[in-house]
Amino acid sequence: MSINPEHLLSFARVAETGSVSTAAESLFRSQPAVSQHLRQLTDAIGEPLYTRHRSGVQLTKTGLELLPHAQALERAIAGAQRVAEQVRGFDLGQLSVGASMTIAVYLMPRFLAAFKQLHPHLGMRLLTRNSTEVLDLLGHGDIEVALVETPLETSRPDIESRTLLHDEVVLAVTPDHPFATARGLRPRDLAGLEVVSREEGSGTRIVSELALASFGVEVSVQIETSGIEAHKEAILQGLGPGFISRRAIERELNAGLLSVVSVDGLVMSRPLTLLHLPLELCTRPSREFLRFLQTEAMAGG
Repeated sequence: MSINPEHLLSFARVAETGSVSTAAESLFRSQPAVSQHLRQLTDAIGEPLYTRHRSGVQLTKTGLELLPHAQALERAIAGAQRVAEQVRGFDLGQLSVGASMTIAVYLMPRFLAAFKQLHPHLGMRLLTRNSTEVLDLLGHGDIEVALVETPLETSRPDIESRTLLHDEVVLAVTPDHPFATARGLRPRDLAGLEVVSREEGSGTRIVSELALASFGVEVSVQIETSGIEAHKEAILQGLGPGFISRRAIERELNAGLLSVVSVDGLVMSRPLTLLHLPLELCTRPSREFLRFLQTEAMAGG
């Protein structure tokens, strides 16, 4: 006869309290139900486990040998319950998110810091890739939530996407560049312009190329950089104009280190796209973070 774990738990509680009635009360069960558990456990073991006397229950030698195992089961279940409570309370678990370069440097840290204040015991991991690589991270299950700088075409039914915020890509130059003070520039005036460019697959590069292509304009990439900081530094060092997120150069604009070139009709506003697995496949930290991001977006990002 197999041993029922519930019978072992009843036995451990009876041994602890020394009374069937007291054990039944602590287990929120009737006394007859606990007594039946003890009888069935005795039958499964094949030896008497206890004797009754006026002051309660006394374990037999076999009962004493069985007791540590019953108590171990009791501790294991209590430990599992604590883990469940900790996870529900964000004392355990980890939030794994991905972000494309500009967002990872200039936007996501602020989101994560605010979320960390709400859930101080939650572990966090931020993986930084370009926009197309972030999609691969989602597909491989390395992350559950991502924010990228451009819409991504995906036929995967297990990845959901929506626009969360908007960002503006601008053409930045040093103050001594002829375009810094130019007025009345049109997109065609940029044809053949030698620029510093982000790497292939970058959301910034995709947006700027599509915007220029709508006017039949192409620029000449003289230097290609990988990562937003290297890209910004190349522009600052005068290696050439470059298309870059306005969020990335706010400090440099305020300090007069860079200028934004005004080009009539050239609009390079881009959506910041939120990507995630279906909610039913997300962990609780990821679901909470998605709700948090939506609240931040409604508040203006």
